[in-house]
Amino acid sequence: AELLAQEILQRLHIPDMVCVEAKKEDCTASLVFVPQQDNVYLYPDMIKLQLSLDDGTLLSFDQTSYQTRHHKRLLSVPQLHPEVMMENRNPNFSVSSINLALIPDLDSNQEHLAYELRGSILNQSFAIFSDAHTGQELRIVRL
Repeated sequence: AELLAQEILQRLHIPDMVCVEAKKEDCTASLVFVPQQDNVYLYPDMIKLQLSLDDGTLLSFDQTSYQTRHHKRLLSVPQLHPEVMMENRNPNFSVSSINLALIPDLDSNQEHLAYELRGSILNQSFAIFSDAHTGQELRIVRL
């Protein structure tokens, strides 16, 4: 499903998208893609697709965020190193990856450069977003 979704995005001339979430539900796959700029995931510009696993039919396509928000950004340099994000974490949270990500502020029109820590605790997967300049935890998303 991810390869088929990538092909659809290529045909629509939407290059360089990274799949950041893929869920299988019955006979469908729901996928979320974001563009990447300078190795930073741009979450405000996401595209969501839903495909049939039976025959690959595109069931749903939401590019609203991409069409309304996607532009080249001047990204700041993180003041903290990724290792700092590991300090003072719950020792039971098993980190599988750390990426830089730009995320929207939920209360304003601003965006934050953050480290995204993906991992799991008690068989549940999460993404924890912490400000790349202050280390402040901004958001926790259950995957």
